[in-house]
Amino acid sequence: MNQNQLLFLVYDDSDFAEWIEDELAEYGRLIRSIDSLDFFIPQWSSIDSAADVIIIPETVIKTDESFLKIYQTVRSGSPETVFLLIYFRAKDEFTTKLEEDGNVCVSFDDLDAGLLEARLRGRKLSSKSTIRQAKIQRPHPVEPAMEDKNNDTKKTDKAEVLQTVEKFDDKSPIEPDMNENREYIPEIQAKNDDLVPGENELVVTKVETSIKMEQPSTDVKPKKGRTAEEQKVKLQKIKERIVIEEKIVTVHVPVHFNSILVSVVSLYPRAGATFVTANFARMLGENKVPVAVFEPVLSNIGSTYYELMHGETNAPKDWKSWAEQIQKNGYITNERSWVSHGVNWIPANVNPTENWTDDQTMQLLLAAKRFPVALCDISSHYQESQCKKILSMSDEIWIVTDGDPIQLNHHLQQIDSLKNEFPGKQMRVIGNKWGSYIKQNEWKDAVALPSLTQIPDLGGAVLKHAWEGTLPWDDSKMKNLLSVPFRPMARAVIAKEMYALMKKQYGIVAKMKGLFSQMKSLEDESKTRTY
Repeated sequence: MNQNQLLFLVYDDSDFAEWIEDELAEYGRLIRSIDSLDFFIPQWSSIDSAADVIIIPETVIKTDESFLKIYQTVRSGSPETVFLLIYFRAKDEFTTKLEEDGNVCVSFDDLDAGLLEARLRGRKLSSKSTIRQAKIQRPHPVEPAMEDKNNDTKKTDKAEVLQTVEKFDDKSPIEPDMNENREYIPEIQAKNDDLVPGENELVVTKVETSIKMEQPSTDVKPKKGRTAEEQKVKLQKIKERIVIEEKIVTVHVPVHFNSILVSVVSLYPRAGATFVTANFARMLGENKVPVAVFEPVLSNIGSTYYELMHGETNAPKDWKSWAEQIQKNGYITNERSWVSHGVNWIPANVNPTENWTDDQTMQLLLAAKRFPVALCDISSHYQESQCKKILSMSDEIWIVTDGDPIQLNHHLQQIDSLKNEFPGKQMRVIGNKWGSYIKQNEWKDAVALPSLTQIPDLGGAVLKHAWEGTLPWDDSKMKNLLSVPFRPMARAVIAKEMYALMKKQYGIVAKMKGLFSQMKSLEDESKTRTY
């Protein structure tokens, strides 16, 4: 088969994008690829010819509603274009409706060499499909027709089509507006005016066409760049970026993201590492960033997060800590995980843990690193041997301190110790409980590390939420105050395209929508706060 299909690819992982391009090399030609959906419509409008297939992994989709707006825009101008969705969710009504509308949906777990091409070639139109079975030119700006020398005629090309008319189910969530931007074809419209289709009935009016339909085929031809076996190997590496034996961990998470492990350290007790970690994780989880929060397993203290999350009432039924599962079984299972508000919480054992080994710490660490963003709350235990092992494996170390000059002076040498013990490790400082009274220049000179952000002093609100078993992020007022200083932290741990989406939600666009309409300056807030 010749490369007669035009492909438009949206991606968030360059390796995965390369694999898809190789996978469909014999099916079509890539005419455009973009790394997010933020500017999809301008990019789509700028191409000369409408693509036959738009390939979108679910991970680039912020919400189903935002995707449907793009879908309707594309279909209104190019109803023959097929969407190929690679999804990570369980099959649901959303994917079913897309398939009923003539598109192709493939589970990421089911991906294999040759599958995408086979599904596209073997695609069949259902009775509910609005996809036309022949090419219809998508309206787009064209050059003025050339006049002949006598200026009495203009040369134009007439599109010959196979017209499909359908009455949509009003409940369909993906119904495009077929009237906008549609080419008006008098001879077709005259015939369609006489048609009164019944409920969900597909009425077809045939018009002569010189376009020959390609017969669906499930035959997969060998790829030009790689053999089928090589494609299988490459896909397997993408699916398992971090190779962990099944006997160690069986936790399943989307592994198409690049992973990052950040250890959050309190320079001294009560500096705020737990507050920062828990609330920042909630921000990521709310924005559908797969994130895990875990804490080291220690022999002298039980779980902080079990207490913080009021585990006695909020822990899932039959929940077992990962540490307990590793000690008893040697592996971890999904069924006993603790997930809430989009965050995978990994508390240590409720009580202090004896006989916890370095190998078990490594198993816990590798399991947590399966998540795209893993945050380890070291707190002020960074002198413990288990914590040092985690720090040595971390991609970044964030040191939390507040503006207390006495505590800062007493613990400055600890910053130098961390630098010496983990040379070359990216370290940044987070200023917590921040106020206008703090002399920033002196503070920055003292810590002698890059400052990541400064978080305002929320006063008694933190303890108030702790007694209630909630987090400050649960309060809309506190969320507004925290979202601004959390932005640099989000930029540090997630891909730029996902950060752009979060910036929209908590940035200028959000302000235009009124999200921050009640937000005061941090200085004004400190004057008017009543707790």
